[in-house]
Amino acid sequence: MMTALFLTRGILNPLKLLAKASDSAAKGNYSTKVGLSGNDELAVLSNSIDSLLSDLRDKQDMQNYIS
Repeated sequence: MMTALFLTRGILNPLKLLAKASDSAAKGNYSTKVGLSGNDELAVLSNSIDSLLSDLRDKQDMQNYIS
């Protein structure tokens, strides 16, 4: 029972971070960094979202500079 709880939290907590980051980005806040490490699917997704948010920050900075 404790193992199942530990495994569930180990999966759900990173998913919560990813959900918060994507929700913030949808609202125009690109400053969130998820930063999960490892080689599993959650880490790959985390790195992809962090990269996407970095690109969006760069584009926002460029738009601010041009304006």
